[in-house]
Amino acid sequence: MADDDPMNTSPNHTHTTHTHHCHLAPQPLRDQPSAVSIRAHSGLGDALFLTPTLRAIGESYPQTKVIVNTCWPEIFERSPFVHEITREKRGVRLKYPDPFSGIRPTKHIILHDWDIVKDACGLDRLAPIADVVPEIFFEYKRGGLDGPAGVQFERKRKWYGKKMWPHTQELLGRSGFVPIPVKGGIKELAEFLTGCRAVVCDEGGIQHLCAALRVPCVVVYGGFIRPEHTGYSFHRNIASRQVCSDGCYNIHPCKASLNKNDPPPCLLNISVQTVIDAVNEIVSNEQEKLPKA
Repeated sequence: MADDDPMNTSPNHTHTTHTHHCHLAPQPLRDQPSAVSIRAHSGLGDALFLTPTLRAIGESYPQTKVIVNTCWPEIFERSPFVHEITREKRGVRLKYPDPFSGIRPTKHIILHDWDIVKDACGLDRLAPIADVVPEIFFEYKRGGLDGPAGVQFERKRKWYGKKMWPHTQELLGRSGFVPIPVKGGIKELAEFLTGCRAVVCDEGGIQHLCAALRVPCVVVYGGFIRPEHTGYSFHRNIASRQVCSDGCYNIHPCKASLNKNDPPPCLLNISVQTVIDAVNEIVSNEQEKLPKA
């Protein structure tokens, strides 16, 4: 494969990712705003969620200057759809449904972002998003997808651990699994993840970066949020469908736990063997399931 192919698994070449996911029909060049400014100062996943909308703007309004104000500048580096990147806290805020708003998502968060930007910026001709997958363009040294499976081990505890699978230590005790390093920047993380045959993580930023990188991923959802709102069909999403936890979106202690700091049953009951089986399945079906660039 050519060096600019995001599925190239050569372990030591410098890689520029061009993941063209959003196939949009050309639009006429009239009524174009001179500039659009968007604020992306939340988590890594939130920044990645924005990328398909940026493509939609670039292809629908090619003469409009797009400014992204963010604490994740690397995510937007070299994007042909971004003209200026700042760290200022200005521009359209992506206030999509989240646990603090008390409003549940009704579709994938990427599509909520599209709605917000379209309405806030008056982009009446903004083309729809065909493929709900993040994309990146920054350069990094791509691995060969042939190393041990990476496991998310270090993460911030919030919402009483409702997104933290409690069995990672046991999984790391098994052969073929290594912790994902927490030091370094986004490019170093991308290099590590693309060197793994698969990744095991909680719902969050690593999952979304894996989607953009085309890395096989097993995502342990539990029951806090539904995969259809933040997940990808080419990943293995392990979610509980208990009545109390089918996307509970509850930021308070789980009533089903013995005490407020215990993992909720929807995560506790997902066994290590279940995750190992999912890793083996996604690795064996990798070429079939990963979307083509």
